[in-house]
Amino acid sequence: MRCLGQVFAAVMLLTASVAAHADDAPSLKFLLTTTSIEPGHATISSLQQSPGFWKQQGLNVQTFGVEGSSLAVQQVASGNADFASVGPEILLAAREHKLPLVAFYAIVPHTIFRLMVPVATKIETAADLKGATIGIPATASASYPFSRAIVQAAGLNPDKDVSWLTVGAGAQAALALQRGQIQAMAGWDTMQASFENRGMAFRDITEPFVPELIGQVLVTREDMLAKHPDIAIKLARGIAEATMYALAYPEATLKNHWRLYPQSKPRQGSEEEMVKAGIAELNSRVAVMQVADWPRTPYGFIDPASFATTAEMTYHDGQVTDRSILPGAYTNALNAEINHFDRAAVLDQKIAAP
Repeated sequence: MRCLGQVFAAVMLLTASVAAHADDAPSLKFLLTTTSIEPGHATISSLQQSPGFWKQQGLNVQTFGVEGSSLAVQQVASGNADFASVGPEILLAAREHKLPLVAFYAIVPHTIFRLMVPVATKIETAADLKGATIGIPATASASYPFSRAIVQAAGLNPDKDVSWLTVGAGAQAALALQRGQIQAMAGWDTMQASFENRGMAFRDITEPFVPELIGQVLVTREDMLAKHPDIAIKLARGIAEATMYALAYPEATLKNHWRLYPQSKPRQGSEEEMVKAGIAELNSRVAVMQVADWPRTPYGFIDPASFATTAEMTYHDGQVTDRSILPGAYTNALNAEINHFDRAAVLDQKIAAP
């Protein structure tokens, strides 16, 4: 897909930023692929500040939000950041453009992306989208290739049979739906939950391959993983611990997030209503992050079959054409060390008082 190529072509590889810092207390930059850091992102944002799972691992991590996965991999590959949470399809597109990135932890083992339509619409299936305008947060968002794949799987041409309109990810996108400027929205789980908290109702447009897709993976440079596997292990372990914590204490996690990211708290409704809606939004993400049979299945395990299905989606849509970049795109070699922690000790953590 040409837009991804345009993003990746401009990348110049620089020296990894972590190399300039002491190994005992490295300063790291972690990228989220949205600038709207909502409760659903608590495991990689607010919970890392308090209780502070990364701090307890001896890491000094700065978290930044950027617009889309393509920009995130560009920043990691260039050395301007060290880690990012991205969709596997963006990782593969980056590798095809000779960016030496690798995934080593599945933050969300199931897809987070959604192609949603208002329930009042007559659109019931992807085939019904012919002639529709579909909103996207940004062309660099992984929700764009995801939705293109759904359109194509229904027998439509994503470049001719539908139109695409960039509408952002927040109130502007919701307004575009309400005004009928777009008939569908390419987004993700927490976005949908946020819209539903505004009183909107949606129908998900899907295809049989969607449940088999991986959601978000943690990526870094190949040289970073080779030289500093201990740092990668600690960073991923902190995310696994935060995931367990959020699942056990959703209300405390929500209120902690609101305290640290006050812009994410709704401005309308009673406190009880806001908490109920906020927990629903939080759970829309952490529910698909849960590993029900842990430790038998470790947190972060990248399922080979799911990765292959996700890769096949990218090839089918033409986002990626070089199949030689698939081997080595991910590793599960660090799983055992990442999951070496005490669940009881994690759940005994306390969030700092306001």
